[in-house]
Amino acid sequence: MTTEKDTAVAVTALSNYLVLHERMEGLGLANLDPSEQLDMFAFPRVRIPTGGSQIWELPTGEAVRSFDGIIVDWRIWRAWYDRPYRSDEKNPPACISVDNIWGVGTPAGKPFGRYECKTCPLNQFGSKIGPDGTPMAGKACPERTPLFILRPDEVLPWLLLLPGGSYTSCRNYRVDAKRESVWHFVTRFSLGTKTGQFTYSIVQFIRPAIPPESRKPNLLSVAEQQTLEAYHNALAPFLRRAATTVLSEGDREIGD
Repeated sequence: MTTEKDTAVAVTALSNYLVLHERMEGLGLANLDPSEQLDMFAFPRVRIPTGGSQIWELPTGEAVRSFDGIIVDWRIWRAWYDRPYRSDEKNPPACISVDNIWGVGTPAGKPFGRYECKTCPLNQFGSKIGPDGTPMAGKACPERTPLFILRPDEVLPWLLLLPGGSYTSCRNYRVDAKRESVWHFVTRFSLGTKTGQFTYSIVQFIRPAIPPESRKPNLLSVAEQQTLEAYHNALAPFLRRAATTVLSEGDREIGD
């Protein structure tokens, strides 16, 4: 059972993030071997709500309008499904791309093979078909973005799979950061609603201001950046595997 909060989870100062103040050995990451199968099920999952809701249901059981964290990793991949989205069903994609350049599978009934994403008809606007068979404005094979979000008191990041409808807002947020990497500061995640042929939620990104009493801006120091980079490097093989699993096993979100 969740407990809904009317306000956002309070902004936590960067100095309170556990990972920034523990050696890798103290976090237990040294006990993991890269060959181990630490897949998506090992990472707490944040899901996009259905029906255009603007309330997150967090892995902690809380229902909130927004939450904060540091984006420690993301991927830009693609997945095309030969069946419409259904919230009660999982089906693996018929074609998948893990580099956003080449897809492998049977797109639109073609023989199994390797196909270039850039020229694929399924990567064109207007190629999407709605659940009722009606043509839509979006892409049949949109960009999918697994985000790994570090929370203050967590060792493993949370996993948020952005559907195609939220790709543009995520890309624009990363571009607006300009010379700063998004994993150098805290991001706030909230939800908006998009209505068209059906209504769904879209993820919104903002860089919140840290309260003045924290006496520290929303930006990691050089030493903290190095610590977080070491943390990311230790987890990188597991993050890639988890992102692959979440797509290949047919896990989808409304808005794809």
